Amino acid sequence: MLPSPLIPSQKPWQPCERGRLRLVSQSYQAGQVLPHGKARGDGMHLVERGLVALSMRHLDGRRQIIFLAGPGDVICRCGEDSIDADAEVLSPSQIRFFRQDVLQQEPALRCQLLEQVRRQHERAMQHVFAIGQREARQRLGWLLASFSPGARELDLPLSRQDIADYLGLTIETVSREFMRLKRMGSIAYGRSGSITILRPDQLQG
Repeated sequence: MLPSPLIPSQKPWQPCERGRLRLVSQSYQAGQVLPHGKARGDGMHLVERGLVALSMRHLDGRRQIIFLAGPGDVICRCGEDSIDADAEVLSPSQIRFFRQDVLQQEPALRCQLLEQVRRQHERAMQHVFAIGQREARQRLGWLLASFSPGARELDLPLSRQDIADYLGLTIETVSREFMRLKRMGSIAYGRSGSITILRPDQLQG
């Protein structure tokens, strides 16, 4: 089973207690986009709570989600002259921003954040491999498995369109594959819209 794209492969990062770093944590609501470039300056965002989608647009306007950033993940915001993905908040989030000039004065903090970026790069490669080598049902099964390692109840914080854009599928295909997994007895729906994983062994088969 591939590692989760949402659960960082390290213990939760503990914010620095120094005053200049504590004042930059901000709450975001679903649908907001993180500022970057001249809007805020270069630096790094640390997701403390919630879910953020990094996405880019095709020439025809289609959105492609290239990474899902959850608690403990880092989002690098580059200058306007660099290729930079949009960072859209998908669920209520708490995000801490570190300016580049502050990071230059905090080498230990900078190394810690860059190490997390390296781990995220590995997960991003696994995501590319998963969507490039698997059928639609296997892609969806991989996503569900990655959201629920060892758990049976799953509150998926993604819309059908978000899932389609992340897995490189159409929304119709995503809906069809959800129904197929349900008919197979792999999943069941709860009253509140949650998903129960009944046969985790079938998700990626």
